[in-house]
Amino acid sequence: PRPPLPILLALVAAVGFGLFFVGVDRGGEAAGGSVLWVALGVQVGALPTTLAGALRARGRRLGFDDPALLWPVGVLTVLNLSADASLAYAVTRGDLAVVAVLGSLAPVVTAVCAHVLTAERPAAAQTAGAALAVLGTLVVSAAQAAA
Repeated sequence: PRPPLPILLALVAAVGFGLFFVGVDRGGEAAGGSVLWVALGVQVGALPTTLAGALRARGRRLGFDDPALLWPVGVLTVLNLSADASLAYAVTRGDLAVVAVLGSLAPVVTAVCAHVLTAERPAAAQTAGAALAVLGTLVVSAAQAAA
């Protein structure tokens, strides 16, 4: 039997994240350890995909129907750039194995923020998955520290 689509997409995402972390590490080395160049590269690299998705969703018309959205989108952009710069700094200055594992907890942090800020309730399977992700991170970190 064929695996369900969500499993295939999760595997594609895992490969994509793995390649991203390796690319950021190599980019940091190539840029002489300059975090800002790596962060800029990440943002410029994401731009074509973002524009393609936006154009497809909006039918070739970009813009905001509500100008009040400019402030929240600006805040999100600053947060995203800060996160990318922090990740690039961690990858170029830290241990890639540890940074990649801790960075992979982003969905867990997102789920916790959704629970705290919007009272979203995860399903039992989602809670178990988050717990396993945190447990796996602790195991990898402990093994890394012991080595």
